[in-house]
Amino acid sequence: MRCLSFAEMETIFRDPKFSVSFEHPWVRSELLLDSSIADLQTRIEVRTSDISQTAYFIRTLNQWLPSDQARLLWVDYWAKDIFDGFENAMISAIWRGLGEALPVDQMPGLYLATRNWEQTAGSSTQAEAFSMLFGLVSMLLTTRSDGWLIATGCADRIQFYEGRVFLHSQDRARIERANEIASEFG
Repeated sequence: MRCLSFAEMETIFRDPKFSVSFEHPWVRSELLLDSSIADLQTRIEVRTSDISQTAYFIRTLNQWLPSDQARLLWVDYWAKDIFDGFENAMISAIWRGLGEALPVDQMPGLYLATRNWEQTAGSSTQAEAFSMLFGLVSMLLTTRSDGWLIATGCADRIQFYEGRVFLHSQDRARIERANEIASEFG
């Protein structure tokens, strides 16, 4: 696990053509997929209102992406008004715990190395990676922040937007699985 800068993200995730935009001044950054790919994707909203299902929900979302691929949790925007600004302290503590001296607005990506994501506790490293992912996705959802979860070599993506979750894909099997997830948690 390590934090990624804008340039590192664009190098690692250049195929399929992810980039960062600073076009919208009210948003720190925005992870973009090349529009020739993104325009062909179907977007499906999934949600859970049962807080006791959060860990299972996040694990299911993560397993929707291809296994044995590295992950990137990219934060477009951290909302800072849910916990009276305490969110910054929590995120800064996580980033410092990962050895990152730069603030999250300069290093907005969390890179999780390739592993078998079908398992959540196969080893202590596996459990730690999923725990970090679970904690940060939980914060994205509870603070109604914006971000993405993507996998290397894959155009499919999971969008976190103002407390909502959207699965984006043009792959028929993955769209069917997204609909199953929506039904299961809906």
